[in-house]
Amino acid sequence: MKTQYKKVFISFFEAPKSRLMASFGTEVMIQNVCRYVDMMRDNNQIVVVKLDYCAITNQLVEYLTTNPKFFPPKSQLDLFE
Repeated sequence: MKTQYKKVFISFFEAPKSRLMASFGTEVMIQNVCRYVDMMRDNNQIVVVKLDYCAITNQLVEYLTTNPKFFPPKSQLDLFE
C-alpha cells in the first residue's frame, strides 16, 4: 500500500491531473487512487487546482495536485487555530 500511495502522491506532484489520469499513469486501480486522495485530503496534502475536462474521458473533473507551489495562499483567518 505504501508503494502505491507514494506512486500516486508523486504523480499528482509532477503535474495537476484528474484521478483517472493518475490511475492510468501509475497503473494503480482508480478505487485505490480515490482512497489515497481522500487520505491526502485528510492530511491537507492535496488540493483542487481547477475544474477542467479530463484528457481521457472528456468529462468535467477536478484536477488535483500535491505540489505546494500550486496550493492557494493561506488565509489569515486560521492563523490562530
